[in-house]
Amino acid sequence: MSKQLKVFILSFLGLLAIGAAIALLFFQNEKFEIKKSIPEVGVASAAQDTKAFPVPETATSDLKYNSWYVIKLGNIPIGLVVVGVENQNTGFPLNYTVQFVSRIGSSPLLSVLKGDLTVDESRNYKLQQSLLSNTENGSFKEIQNLWRQEKDGVLQLAKDSGASLLGIIPASLTRAKNKIQLDETSNLFYFSPKETSSKVNKVFIPFIGSFFNLQDVEPKYDDDGFLNFGKIVFEGGAELSFTRITKSKYNDLTKTIAETLIDFGWFSSLTSMKTEFETLKKSLDSCAGRTSSLNSRMIRYLPQSSYLSYRRIINMSHFCLSLNREINQKEQEPYNQKLNIISNSVKALLKENAQELPYFLAYSPDTILYYNDTISFLWPRITSLITQTALNELENNFELDRSRKSLVGIQLNITNLQPRAVVRAQIKLIDSSLNFIIESAKNPNMSLSSLNDVPANIEKSLGTFYLNGQSFAKKMDINFDSMCKINNGKIGIDLGDAPQFAINSDSVRGVWDVQTRIEIARQFAIKSTISKNCSNIYFRVPLSIEKAFSKELDQFKSETLGSENELLLSNNVQKKLWILPGKYRLVVTSLVTGSVMSAQEFSVSSGINTNVTAKIN
Repeated sequence: MSKQLKVFILSFLGLLAIGAAIALLFFQNEKFEIKKSIPEVGVASAAQDTKAFPVPETATSDLKYNSWYVIKLGNIPIGLVVVGVENQNTGFPLNYTVQFVSRIGSSPLLSVLKGDLTVDESRNYKLQQSLLSNTENGSFKEIQNLWRQEKDGVLQLAKDSGASLLGIIPASLTRAKNKIQLDETSNLFYFSPKETSSKVNKVFIPFIGSFFNLQDVEPKYDDDGFLNFGKIVFEGGAELSFTRITKSKYNDLTKTIAETLIDFGWFSSLTSMKTEFETLKKSLDSCAGRTSSLNSRMIRYLPQSSYLSYRRIINMSHFCLSLNREINQKEQEPYNQKLNIISNSVKALLKENAQELPYFLAYSPDTILYYNDTISFLWPRITSLITQTALNELENNFELDRSRKSLVGIQLNITNLQPRAVVRAQIKLIDSSLNFIIESAKNPNMSLSSLNDVPANIEKSLGTFYLNGQSFAKKMDINFDSMCKINNGKIGIDLGDAPQFAINSDSVRGVWDVQTRIEIARQFAIKSTISKNCSNIYFRVPLSIEKAFSKELDQFKSETLGSENELLLSNNVQKKLWILPGKYRLVVTSLVTGSVMSAQEFSVSSGINTNVTAKIN
């Protein structure tokens, strides 16, 4: 055998061994997976973390015959249903469990709607329904509704606590009809006995408690009487579709349905598409004016602001102007073309570096919805609100910089370095008259003494400087200056545990969970920092979430207040930046070796320009 042949055979056997090893890795390791990323998503992507909550139960009915359904908005599953029927000849008694997954703002929510519909021998009907909304760390109080129909009467609401679909999705249903008799001319939405199908002209939807014309719901039934497909159309055009699925598919969906959570507020109040676009254009017009004004004020009051501050304004201005121009140019085009323009514009904006976008826009969970075409009818409304909220953030940050920061000129004079040679400089705030203090509450519950209401004019101490966090979430426009002045610079917010409630303000949407409390803390930090009378800002939080709050405050101080800056400085050339008054540590390192060339401290006074010259031999 020749030497070349031996080499070839050994090489071939080596390749076979490598191939076998790779195959073993694939087939024996069940956890092996190839990670895929969402196409077209940049740094400030719309990726939404899959959380352990909400996860619907794998529910069944205790009645004899069961059927399972998935509820979709577009092609996004948002709910699951199990229906039970005892008698297939009559459809009674009937019960059901409807589970919706959603979010309010960034807060995940699991809403469970249960109902029992019965009829006695005298043809008296009774529908009892309960609604329980669960959050990640607690539930809202369970509520109940009751409908009754006496013999030869009409079905009427006897007890109304809001326990219906409209308690979950507060939409307008102008086609719904009430106070109608439930009889052989009415189908139950989920079940239709064969012998009555020829007489039916209307459908009763139990979880709404209302009747609809047959053509409005378009139900299709299987041979066993159960619904195969049906839909509910809200005012404004949003449709919820109900599709029958197998029990195994239902069980699978309980594990994956929370992958995309939608804020039901987006589609519950939709109007006509024409009105939605008119609202969006007004929002974009306002955006163009506000960014232009903000840019002018930056140049006038905060010259030589950071590159990132200008980039955020420029990116928002360019987005609003270009999107408005494109929509106006396509005024006569079909709505689907204009909807695609919105989606493409938002996706292009999200490809910018996250630091060059408003914080709210870069990390909003709503931006994932631009990557699903079947819910494109939501895009104008989402875009309008995201734009306005992002602008509010930029304007608040400007007011904070203007009221608190000083312009500092920093120059390095390094003896053994060529003029204009570049080095790295780290500037870190080590002492300041503005302090953020996290107070770990011994009792995790919100204190009863925390203030629920702050007078417009404060003339004497109110007994405590802590605001009730839930009250602040509902009304953020308070007199911070007076509050801090009367309390010698102190002001605080109590973010302890409390009964669940929904928050819907211009700046924050959510329930009383950790994420929403962190967002409220950020708003409180911005608004209290803007006030020059506030020097010691307190956050009272339960020990269990102190770590999360500490991390958020560190990020706020670094990104918004500029407590930590890393710059590239040229030797003998002055660099200007806006920073908080206080004591700083300046560390200069070589770009080539990374070694520390100098470490020294300097102080910045309030309200004046400071020049710092670091001499390094």
